[in-house]
Amino acid sequence: MKSFFYCVAVMAIFIAGNSYGWNDIETHPTLSQYAATRVFDNDFLNISFRQGGVERTVRDWIREGAEREDDWAWYWPPTARSGNHFHAPNRSLNRTGWRETSGMSTPLWAQDKTEQEKFFGGDWSWGTVRDHLYNYVTATSKEAEDDNLVKMLKGLGYQMHLVQDMSQPNHVRDDTHIPDGFGWKWIVNGFETWAKDNDIKVIREQILDKKDAVGENVYPVPEVQVDLTKLFNDDPTKAPVARLSDTREGMDVLVKDAANNPISYVITPSTSLSQGLAQYTNSNFFSESTAFAADRYAPTETRYHFPYPRKSETNLQDFIDNYLDPVVRTDVDGKSYKTFQIAKQNTTGEPLNCLTMPGPNTLKFFEEYGGEGGMFYSSFRLDESCMKEYAEKLIPRTVGYSAAMLNYFLRGNLTVTVPQDMLPTSKQIRLNVRNNTQTGEAMNGGSVDLMVIFRQYKKNGTASAGTLVPDGDYIFRKYSLRGCTRENPVCTIDTSGTSLDFDLSNDPLPPLARDVSLIVVYRGRLGNEPDAVAYEQIFLDGVAGDLDISLPPRGVYASVSGESTAKTFNDFALTAKNTSPTATGPGSTELLVIFRDALGNPFLSQPVDSSPEIKYASATVADQSSIPANGAAELLFSLANAQIPVTATDVYVYLIHTAQDGTTVHGYRDISEPTPVDIFNNTDFVCLQNEWHPAGEPSTITLADQLGNHNGSDDDIDAFRHDLANIYYELTSQAQPVTVSATDYTFFEPGSVAPATVKRLGFVLTDYALQYSSMRDFVHIDPNDGWIGGVGTVATLEPGMGVRNQTDASGKYTYPLMYNMRGKPMWGSTGTIYGNGKLPVNSTCDWSLLPVVP
Repeated sequence: MKSFFYCVAVMAIFIAGNSYGWNDIETHPTLSQYAATRVFDNDFLNISFRQGGVERTVRDWIREGAEREDDWAWYWPPTARSGNHFHAPNRSLNRTGWRETSGMSTPLWAQDKTEQEKFFGGDWSWGTVRDHLYNYVTATSKEAEDDNLVKMLKGLGYQMHLVQDMSQPNHVRDDTHIPDGFGWKWIVNGFETWAKDNDIKVIREQILDKKDAVGENVYPVPEVQVDLTKLFNDDPTKAPVARLSDTREGMDVLVKDAANNPISYVITPSTSLSQGLAQYTNSNFFSESTAFAADRYAPTETRYHFPYPRKSETNLQDFIDNYLDPVVRTDVDGKSYKTFQIAKQNTTGEPLNCLTMPGPNTLKFFEEYGGEGGMFYSSFRLDESCMKEYAEKLIPRTVGYSAAMLNYFLRGNLTVTVPQDMLPTSKQIRLNVRNNTQTGEAMNGGSVDLMVIFRQYKKNGTASAGTLVPDGDYIFRKYSLRGCTRENPVCTIDTSGTSLDFDLSNDPLPPLARDVSLIVVYRGRLGNEPDAVAYEQIFLDGVAGDLDISLPPRGVYASVSGESTAKTFNDFALTAKNTSPTATGPGSTELLVIFRDALGNPFLSQPVDSSPEIKYASATVADQSSIPANGAAELLFSLANAQIPVTATDVYVYLIHTAQDGTTVHGYRDISEPTPVDIFNNTDFVCLQNEWHPAGEPSTITLADQLGNHNGSDDDIDAFRHDLANIYYELTSQAQPVTVSATDYTFFEPGSVAPATVKRLGFVLTDYALQYSSMRDFVHIDPNDGWIGGVGTVATLEPGMGVRNQTDASGKYTYPLMYNMRGKPMWGSTGTIYGNGKLPVNSTCDWSLLPVVP
């Protein structure tokens, strides 16, 4: 028997510290899940990740963390995390925990790694969850990435649990509520038990999901306004996220100790969303054992005295004076009974119709035990209607504060761009990085890492043609910014942008690295948070090497004449510049053009499916002399054995030079997809006074004369139909533009091209940005046409654009938008519409108003 009673005594001591907040099995996971849906999209929440052989969705990992923060150990020495889930904000910070000093104050516990390590369940402190985020974004394997992401998600659940306990009146008014925490309804049916029993029926259906007639939330989740850029309690070692629980502001000193230090404060009731959640709950609501604590206990009884709510805010005196009308309640057996409802309306804080209820003996205690004494006040209780009204006020706010915590954790934001004057290479990556954190908090005193994640590809086929396939799983590499490491965190990232150069030369990326993502990771001070994490990911299709690929002097990489989409490119030319300080060495140079096959006509202004396989066409220039250091060489490759179709999508070019000693250098470029070059003969209409008129008609010629010199002759403007002949068309680079001539051109079309006719001269592979020009003859076909001119006319250089028809590494798909010229699709960015002149010369006529041609 002694042994038995000894065990019971130990258990009683242990249980005293194990007073739950909201129910850990139902309510905490529910609140955390609702908060997560306000921050993360459903697609992410439904993704599954594996840890330790267990696979769960994101939302379920978060729910698990929210549940596990109430873990406790039955073995010796017993530990209960929930003993640190109390925070009475009306006390000095060193006295805010359970029984003032028996447990650690919740916002302090949330950030205390050393203390959490002592308890069952281990360390899930704020800084450790930050570690999991950092380790996730800098992981060097998929397994480590998933493991740390899961730990971070669980850790956020742990942290949300602690914020949520600040909306449970027991936890901010030092009310242990042991029976309620265990759901012992035969002793007390408290707020904890009520929340568990009503999780789906009330908390979800009647509060969080309840809609009015127009579909708006009846109890909307508020947007929290707590200023999280300020320090918490002037402590630079703590993350300001603690202010979500308690801002430590807006309080008046109530009691001081012998040394004149404040130990107790008055928090004036408020509904402001800029106060801490514990401050709101503490000053507006009762817990089961603290009804009218302001009137029951003296201010010097700091453990039991809570300044608000107080009697003067309520209609309690009406109840005492027998002026209060009764209300009818229905018990669990369906029986009706009369009772009284104590309301709180005369308040600067949250008005409540049901702040508390008198118990069955409340008036008896008043009459028989000296009026408003301890027996009287302790007899008040919360019934179902009070608890539901409490929940209607507290639950949406709890979700809002939980979501605010998640947003604060993820607030660090970087904008990363690749400078156009220095594209990423296998040995060096320069990025423009800007602090884009919406709160305006500065990033200074941090480290910067670059994660490069890619897949190495290999050829699967013959030397000339086949498919390109991944050679293994994703590869993870981490590069720290020189002079700015975790051991030396001195970096600043400005809001105006900072240029960062990452040196990859000790571990350069291989030639066929594809599906590349770059993650820039900053870790360090962000505003007043000492060790925050911010990161941003961008995607690349590949990276260049020491060989810089550019257009050859002829202005296109490849061209083919004719309109048929069955055509292929049979040769390929480029200029390769060696950007390294050393020559490449004699050897062979391989061209590798990779692409996908379109499964339809890609030139119709609509998406077209492409083959899932990545195909390649390859050719080699053997016995190529070395490419000189900082020099250039023009290379021509024959694709007779590996043609590229003009319907190809997702076209990229690799150039790999292999020296005789086996060393390699490479180049990479994203070039245009096959680009049609179209012309249209629109000389069958003339634009006069902003309207179209049929060319060659007497009325058109007369109107042109009236708008011109009035001499009765057709010498004012060419107003006749013409054939086009001797069309020379030149596409050229922006860097070295060349105007078309009879000896320098990409396409030649002798003609003739009749009026109202579209003609596709051919297809080219080029850069996305280009220039083009043409020359042509206007051929008279009307015997009445006396207009002199139009022979050998040269058009000026025009800016153009090659077709982009690809899915980039981030998953964004772009397809060519063809111009509808009189019912005929043409690629306007390299095409030309030939027409007659206009009168007046500033007339504008809409091509879409012209008749469609058959």
